Amino acid sequence: EDTNGGIPSELSLTNDGININLPTDTQLIETDTTSNYSGIISVPITKPIDSVNNETTIAAFNVGSLSEAISLQGGVATILIPATGQSIGSLLDVYYSEDNGATWFLETKVFVIDNNGEPYVSFITNHFADFAVTPSADSFTASFAINNGDASTLDENVTLDISTVPPVLQMRFSNDGANRSSWEPYATTKSWTLSGAQDTKIVYTQFDLDNDSIGDISMSDTIFYHTVDKVAPLIILI
Repeated sequence: EDTNGGIPSELSLTNDGININLPTDTQLIETDTTSNYSGIISVPITKPIDSVNNETTIAAFNVGSLSEAISLQGGVATILIPATGQSIGSLLDVYYSEDNGATWFLETKVFVIDNNGEPYVSFITNHFADFAVTPSADSFTASFAINNGDASTLDENVTLDISTVPPVLQMRFSNDGANRSSWEPYATTKSWTLSGAQDTKIVYTQFDLDNDSIGDISMSDTIFYHTVDKVAPLIILI
């Protein structure tokens, strides 16, 4: 880092199978003082933490500094961690602590992904601290709707509304359930064009949980597409 706490070039730190990537020009800030951080950024160090919130830890480690919490500005860190013994696609919780493990807070929920044949989890963060990964007691939830669930539309161009907890890694769509769009990163909305003549239309989606470009979960929604809105007949009295 430079003397102002900035990362002048992309930085990658690896230890014990844990990899951290920081983009160029990320600013490191001391969380407690909000001053520029001027200390040493260490490689990830595993920590002997047996459980967090009554859940057995799968992995526990420190990122950045053993002595103080660090916030990131102008960029986020991508962290890749081995999830030894976990099944691909299973849901895990990632916690963080800024007081040496005295208190833990939920950072995010993640799916186990296949990384060169091995189970890993990956997440992004805007701060450095202690992190711990545990099994999750929650289940995956998802919703998918066309035009926020409207029954009909006069326009072939619609908006797909998507919500998954936790966010899936990739998604793709189809008008016929066979010919699909390319995989793309998760987003909560997607502009989409219906195909064919006026009729009840079905839009299909697939979600990829573990970044292997295979649809793990499929959903669909329907909407009636017609180009002329129905109006009441005009009655002329003579």
